[in-house]
Amino acid sequence: MVKQAAIRQTVAQFLVEWMGVHQLSVRSRTADNYRQHIRSYIIPIIGATYLNELTAGQVVAVATMQQHKGLSAGTIRLTQIILRQAFDDAVEWGLMIENVAKRVALPHVPDTVIKPTTATDAQQLLEAVEGTKYEPLYILMLSLGLRRGEVCALRWGDVDFSAGTLSISRSVQRVTGRGLVVSEPKTTASRRVLPLPRLAASVLGQLFDATIESRKAAPKSIDYIFPGKGKAPVDPQAVYMGLQSALNKAGIDPMGLHQLRHAFGTLLRSKGVSEKTLMELLGHTSIRMTVRYGAVVDELKTQAASHMDAALGG
Repeated sequence: MVKQAAIRQTVAQFLVEWMGVHQLSVRSRTADNYRQHIRSYIIPIIGATYLNELTAGQVVAVATMQQHKGLSAGTIRLTQIILRQAFDDAVEWGLMIENVAKRVALPHVPDTVIKPTTATDAQQLLEAVEGTKYEPLYILMLSLGLRRGEVCALRWGDVDFSAGTLSISRSVQRVTGRGLVVSEPKTTASRRVLPLPRLAASVLGQLFDATIESRKAAPKSIDYIFPGKGKAPVDPQAVYMGLQSALNKAGIDPMGLHQLRHAFGTLLRSKGVSEKTLMELLGHTSIRMTVRYGAVVDELKTQAASHMDAALGG
């Protein structure tokens, strides 16, 4: 039987205790993100309410407040998911009779709009980053479709020059209060072995030779390909800022590092690579994420037809 003191627990008190348990089952970055949502969006609205007095209307009020602040559907949806997960455990632990958050519909999150990338765009990008500190890293992202956390966490032991492959088995992220944290991929699909295109193989070979030249010895398998301070990998934020600087000097509009990954997807899809193959190369968990690149390619084809109409006066 649950003690009365426990039943009179407020939402804020419960969520603090719940995160202490929940953080053990999720990645550090995820736990950090959950805490931020709880602190910024949930506690200010319903934190003082007792768990056994909470209503679905109060849960709706959390989403309404976020909408008034102009927050994205993705942010609102994640907040509601956190409430659902937390209150599921509250019911399981005998602190609530019903998970009222499940009475509230989750907002629809539209698919991310992918900017089309042509071969000309990719070449201009390579020219913009030529000679910069992180040029090899940008080339790997563009030619292999890597996430920024994946490329920053690469070690020399991940490269098999004889087989011509690169293994993706970890990622690095910055976590508040902990700095850079290297961890395993979030999903099984993200753990993959990629064949190296000639450009990527050449870049890695040059980096390897340069490392030997500077050290007078070959790098160890545990050494990061792109080292940062001390024994840590390079900071993804530094890589991002380096790209913005290069684009600015070249007169190219700013873009996120993820656009390099999107460029990989649209370029391969435009060359006829199947969605299934592209899904495996990108490490997607669902084909639904991959079909977006086909839609972008279709858009490019439609634009090309329009250009022809204009040229022929149609």
